[in-house]
Amino acid sequence: MKTIKVHVQANAKVNKVVDSYNDGIKVAIKAKPVDGEANDQLVKFIGDYYKVKKSQVSIIKGFKSKDKVIRIND
Repeated sequence: MKTIKVHVQANAKVNKVVDSYNDGIKVAIKAKPVDGEANDQLVKFIGDYYKVKKSQVSIIKGFKSKDKVIRIND
């Protein structure tokens, strides 16, 4: 199990890891931060990025914040 800090930039042009950010990563997500769309897309993107299933990725802190803590179960 791994936890990572993620700073999310929603409503971006492409989904990508932008840079390192305060002991974590900064991620650009295309979805708008409405009705959890950006969170859903972030979970999918992190799963693809770390090559794990979407079901193995969960947001454990920061559901309504740009700064989140993500858990990845191996």
